[in-house]
Amino acid sequence: MKVLLLGAGASVPAGYPPAAKLLDCLEKHALASPKEDVQKAWSSFRDFRASACGPVARILKSSNPEIVLSLIDLYVAAKETEEQDWWRSLQQLGQQEGASASPPLRYPTQADFGDAVSALRACVTCIEDYFYCLHYEDFDSQGLANVGYLKRELQALREGDVVITTNWDSLVERVLMQNRLWALLQ
Repeated sequence: MKVLLLGAGASVPAGYPPAAKLLDCLEKHALASPKEDVQKAWSSFRDFRASACGPVARILKSSNPEIVLSLIDLYVAAKETEEQDWWRSLQQLGQQEGASASPPLRYPTQADFGDAVSALRACVTCIEDYFYCLHYEDFDSQGLANVGYLKRELQALREGDVVITTNWDSLVERVLMQNRLWALLQ
């Protein structure tokens, strides 16, 4: 059995940006998009990044989406944990005899977490639209003409081989399907 590991740069020769330039490409795409929802999504994501300060701002202003989205995921997880703790505390108060009518707790608000949930959704919206457009262009113009290097590498695969990819795009998967290798390798 052969295991083929294709890193994030595997799609660069076909014209896809490396991860370190993906957010810059997303911004250009969103600002030029005729879709109002994509423009608004980017604006929301950009505003979230711009509102941060200190070390958090430095992380959110990284050009690497994996770093930026990881931090936002941590914000979302913190928000969920805070809400769960709040509900648990409220339930404990309700079970105590003579509990006061209003709990001495403050419910966490979206502002406590910089609207991280909305920013995450906005960024994902932009990523989905960007790759949808790139994938459409792949098939609309010359097909997958710029992927000869990838086709050659993938044609050496046989039944039982495994392909692992860490790419943001689905270029490898689409080349496998085009060459009728997708089902063979599943």
